[in-house]
Amino acid sequence: MKEIVRSDVLFVNPCLPTLPKEVVSTPFGLSWISAMLKQEGVSVKMLDMQVEPSFDTLAKILEPSPLMIGIPHLSNFSMGWAGKVVEFIQ
Repeated sequence: MKEIVRSDVLFVNPCLPTLPKEVVSTPFGLSWISAMLKQEGVSVKMLDMQVEPSFDTLAKILEPSPLMIGIPHLSNFSMGWAGKVVEFIQ
C-alpha cells in the first residue's frame, strides 16, 4: 500500500459558476508559484475547482491536512465561492 504523504501547501482555485466553460483558463499564477515552491523542495498540491467544482474531491485532498492552504480570489465574482471553500475547510 502506498503511503499517503501530507502536502506542505495546497492551492485551491475557486470556481466561478457564472463563467462559461469556454472562458475557463489555466491558473498560471498558481502554477508558477507551485513550480517555484517545488524547486525549493516544498510539496504542493493544487485543485482547480473551475475544472472540478467538487467538495468531495476537496475533502479527499485535505486528508491528511496540508500545512498551509492558499485560496486566491481575484474579483468580487470569485469571493462568494472562495468563501464557500473556506467554510468547507473550517
